Amino acid sequence: MKKAYVLVMISIVCLLLLLSVSGCKDRSSTVTPKKPAATGVSSGGAAGSSGSSAVTPAPSGQVTKIDFTITDAYFSPIYPAPNEETQLKFIVKNQGVEAASGFSYSIKIYKDGSLFKEEKFISDSALGAGNETKIIKMYTFIDKGTYYAEIYIDPDNAINELVETNNYMKSKTDIIVMDAIVNAPPAPDEPDTTD
Repeated sequence: MKKAYVLVMISIVCLLLLLSVSGCKDRSSTVTPKKPAATGVSSGGAAGSSGSSAVTPAPSGQVTKIDFTITDAYFSPIYPAPNEETQLKFIVKNQGVEAASGFSYSIKIYKDGSLFKEEKFISDSALGAGNETKIIKMYTFIDKGTYYAEIYIDPDNAINELVETNNYMKSKTDIIVMDAIVNAPPAPDEPDTTD
């Protein structure tokens, strides 16, 4: 009888602990990148301006119902020649239930595994709940090597989102810039059509 009583008491204590833990909330946040650094490629493109103006954050401690995520990120073409324009395309989605009046994002470009360039941008475009936008940035790479991009949405955590850990994506494709072809085969002779 005493053993049964002890087992019942242990079960009740475990149940109470389980119920108290289930009410806890995770308050994780993303790692924020450093300020923009060295340049080495030219860039441009739509959807956002480079600069330091800030997106209006939520009041201190208030969680919004905005939730940014990146659903795709890739370069095109993936084998550009030196000085050939290359597009970095990525899709930003607001999977939350509240519209965002704008957002900031940063792009880090890596060459052969080392940080090569970093930029920050502000998009003043509203992004409604459940909507997405495609951003295209143009780059021209001069030096041969293998390049990839890392994109961060809301890198400074200015917007207190529902989930802060889904604001990053590495490009799904690397680009490989090779030397220009020096010894191209000669063009075939044109047939003589004059008589």
